[in-house]
Amino acid sequence: RLSSERRVRRTASSGDAASTWKVSLVEDELSAVPAEVETVVGFVMHQGSCNSETGCREQRRVKVRPGVRYKARVETALIDMEDNSERLASISIGGRSLGPCNPKATSDYDCGFFECFTDAEILAEATAMGELLLEAHSVKTNDDCMCSTASGSCYSVLLGAYGSMLGENGTMDATFGMFVKFTLIAEEAGSAALSATKPSAPTAAAAASRHPEDDPTTIMSGGAFAVAAASGSKRRGAHGTGKAVSNSPDEDREIVAYLKREGSCNTAEGCIESKTVQVNPGTRYLARVTTSLIDMEDDSERLASLTIGGKELGDCNPSPESDFDCGYFDCFQDVVVPVEASSSGRVTIEVHTVRTSNDCHCSEAWDGCMNRAEAALYEATGQGHAPASFGMFVKVTLTPDGPAEVHQEEEREAAEDGASQSAGAEPGPDEDIIVYVSHAGSCNTVGGCRGSVVARVNPARRYRVTVATILVDMEDDSEKLSSVVVGGKVLGECNPSPASDYDCGLFECFRDEAVPIDASNSGQVLLEVHSVRTNDDCMCNQKLGACYATPLAAMYEELGENVSDSSYGMYVKFTLSPENVPEDGLDELQPGASWASASPVLPPDEDLLPLEGAPSAEGAPAPLDEPLEDEVIEAYVSHIGSCNSDEGCQDSTHVRVNRRVRYEVTVTTALVDMAEHSERLASVSVNGFELGECNPSPEDDFDCGYSDCFEGELLPAEATSSGTVELKVHSVRTSADCHCNRLMGFCYSAMDAAFGEAAGGDPLTDPRYGMFVRFTLRPVGTEEVSEPPIEGLPHWVSLRRRGAECTGADVLLGTDVPLLECLERCREVPDCVHVASGVGKKLGMCFWQLGGCSQFEEDYYDVYQISDADTGTDAYAALSAASTTGSRPTACADGAGAAGAADVGNNGPAEDAEEEEDDEDIDLLITEEGWGLSSANWLIRRSDWSISFLEDAFRLCHEGMPLFGDQDAMIHLLLNDRALLSKRARTDRGPVVDRHAVIIPQHELNAYDALNAFYMEADAYTEGDLLITFPGCKEAGACNPLFRLAAAHAKGGAGVDGREEQVSWPHVRVFGPPEAAAQLFETARLHQQQQH
Repeated sequence: RLSSERRVRRTASSGDAASTWKVSLVEDELSAVPAEVETVVGFVMHQGSCNSETGCREQRRVKVRPGVRYKARVETALIDMEDNSERLASISIGGRSLGPCNPKATSDYDCGFFECFTDAEILAEATAMGELLLEAHSVKTNDDCMCSTASGSCYSVLLGAYGSMLGENGTMDATFGMFVKFTLIAEEAGSAALSATKPSAPTAAAAASRHPEDDPTTIMSGGAFAVAAASGSKRRGAHGTGKAVSNSPDEDREIVAYLKREGSCNTAEGCIESKTVQVNPGTRYLARVTTSLIDMEDDSERLASLTIGGKELGDCNPSPESDFDCGYFDCFQDVVVPVEASSSGRVTIEVHTVRTSNDCHCSEAWDGCMNRAEAALYEATGQGHAPASFGMFVKVTLTPDGPAEVHQEEEREAAEDGASQSAGAEPGPDEDIIVYVSHAGSCNTVGGCRGSVVARVNPARRYRVTVATILVDMEDDSEKLSSVVVGGKVLGECNPSPASDYDCGLFECFRDEAVPIDASNSGQVLLEVHSVRTNDDCMCNQKLGACYATPLAAMYEELGENVSDSSYGMYVKFTLSPENVPEDGLDELQPGASWASASPVLPPDEDLLPLEGAPSAEGAPAPLDEPLEDEVIEAYVSHIGSCNSDEGCQDSTHVRVNRRVRYEVTVTTALVDMAEHSERLASVSVNGFELGECNPSPEDDFDCGYSDCFEGELLPAEATSSGTVELKVHSVRTSADCHCNRLMGFCYSAMDAAFGEAAGGDPLTDPRYGMFVRFTLRPVGTEEVSEPPIEGLPHWVSLRRRGAECTGADVLLGTDVPLLECLERCREVPDCVHVASGVGKKLGMCFWQLGGCSQFEEDYYDVYQISDADTGTDAYAALSAASTTGSRPTACADGAGAAGAADVGNNGPAEDAEEEEDDEDIDLLITEEGWGLSSANWLIRRSDWSISFLEDAFRLCHEGMPLFGDQDAMIHLLLNDRALLSKRARTDRGPVVDRHAVIIPQHELNAYDALNAFYMEADAYTEGDLLITFPGCKEAGACNPLFRLAAAHAKGGAGVDGREEQVSWPHVRVFGPPEAAAQLFETARLHQQQQH
């Protein structure tokens, strides 16, 4: 609070004369308003929370000039306004209601300012008494922001808490649930008092030399904060619903606007400024955006977003060499301003900058900035007061580009071919749909760029999608598409890593992925892409669907070509292809129905022979995307943003299940803002089967860990008989207090995230969720609910303990493993004596328990002990006996057989004692392929030599041979010169590796698929080999069918002699023979070349 008297210095319009006045302060009112005052600013606020249906109502009275007409601008701090229900329910000035304001902030902790109304008229009759009543009503808003009435600014309580942790004195400000700023600007007409005594507008020279503190006059009352500014001050335009200003600019006039923020923007939230400029409604404009390089040396210091006329241009991250550069940088050039925006006569520009301190002094009159040292020198040499320091100073230039009507048809065509296909005719049943998701400008930040479009599809068809990206600045591993989502289905990331950042060719990320049924049934499919760390190194033409490197564009321009294509940091092509329909046509196919594809689309070099679907129980082909009978299904139901209302959020997703299988479901929720009893999952259901509510009530709203709501609930057979299950959740009163990652399936506190960013960590890109629920559907049999009970254990097994596991280390032997198979797996491992088999919620887990297993801890396992199968001797006792005699149980007699065949437990006896004695020194088993020694797959025994060898290899690849990888370092340590030769080129049989290592036949540990085996002159997989390797297989569309086939074979499905797959390309590629695989591959490649 100010003292009873305060002297305020004010410079006259001439700039060289000064006058002094006194202002008396009276509680809740101002005793006088000088005649020169043209603008009054008042704050209406509420300290504490307004989070209820009734909310908070506050009012303040401010003094104005009697009988003067005003224009009002109303701005609100974005305090807990992420959800639709969190808003200003009403705003009134002088008894006149302006209406509600519902900004929909991106975060409850935004705390920046949003302009609700611009140029609202206040008539002279309302100001006749010399005062105005300002009123605001806020509902459902927590006090998530700390605000200062002295500075008129707000910041997140999270940052305030972080400042307190660091011991900084920055948390004296109170927390507010409402903080509204009213700016009243007097009009010249209607005021007799604004006469010749009003000072004239200052000249540009005077404005440049005047210190900012000399211009405004600050007056504070007990309950309202008001600012009076001289008539020469500029008004800042912004969003709003105000009346359009007449007198449009000439059609050929260039328009310049500055968006700036005095003071620092060095927070994760940063600063948001907006301005509405008047344009000629019949003219199209090209925008050029230039920013002063204010504290932008680091990647996190940048313009986070820029919007012109509703068109999002993206971010701008110049990264100069110094934080004190203060020069200009062109972010965007010749960007077309949407005609629909300029046709209204007003274009709104919005800029958001983050992490930028006020390191530069800037002036509109100078059209530039100076750094702090230059500002000090400017004042020290008597040139006048330096301008104010800014954390944001952006110049936007709108250049006329001819009549708008000339370009409107062109823009309409581009819109039809471009991002949004939500409008227009429904695609035909056999029509391929091609859509692009792109971002003009750079995405070279940790946060990157996000883009999305809605593709119009035929609701009577099912679709498969192929996703390809232009290789825009993706040479480094960190430069990638971090996520691709189709109709809510997360496909994953795409990281091509081409040879050059300027490749600009097309790379296929995903091929023939099924589009979710519920998305295609609606007739609209949402396509989403997130790209990180990619510069706009490629120029793209959307009509042609082609891109080329920016250096080529520069060369074309040097040769006189007119290059008008934009540069892109993200450019992704989606192709949605309808699946084949039944022969009886579409008439009998209703939306939501499914069918099997008679000939699924294979990769271009693999579409050789038909691959028929496996027959279902009813005799019809099973859908290609139907899960296997033993496949565990996991899905998430989530809601981005807050659910903090009585209505809350209701979300659902559909998943495919095997209609012949019974399932039990486990439901787990992330603990998102659930500390209160009212904050809960109000209902959870599976295909209409209601499970009930879930109310974990953790100790902290920011827990963000997981809690089991329902465990092992058996679903009725009718719930899964259709082959599709709807998972539905209703959450109430839960704010978006947790960030979650759907790819990894984990969540973390929004408070921790804010602290991490404030401490200098990388900005986090995971969305904030108000609901994040995981469903796990586990098959429990096709006819019976559970497996039949075991009629007695084998004679070589004894039960040690139920409901427990051994204390100490363990080794995972498998998941989803039945009890008998778990016991067999332990039996096949020579040193395995005790094994834990999961029960209850850990059913199917199988762990080898290391050590003597003398102590136990409670858990969802039963522990068994394995004895010698023939003699009944305790295997642990046998090991102990072996250690006393100096001998060691061994998996095989010779090193070459240590990884012999698929059945590791069938080991032949030693051929003679000498070989067994030599085996004591063997620590490493490695294979050799057609090109030399292979370090892809190897087995190493725990020993002093092994530890030393691995440490030497690590040191060599990081210090001695930094350009080589770990595998090269291993080979270098193992080999002598003869070992570098292929086994087909070597004639002598001398030792080639360290005496602690043995080269075993390749097929025993590293068998290749038939195609690679042919071209690499290596061993192809044959029945009985331990595993199969697919060298260089990285493309999802081509490799996933091979992996699925190999996995099915491992589980006893299709194999070398299987009849169901012998005619398909994946079968030949995996099982051969190699000559046939090579012949088919060459035929396909020749066919593809002929087509091109």
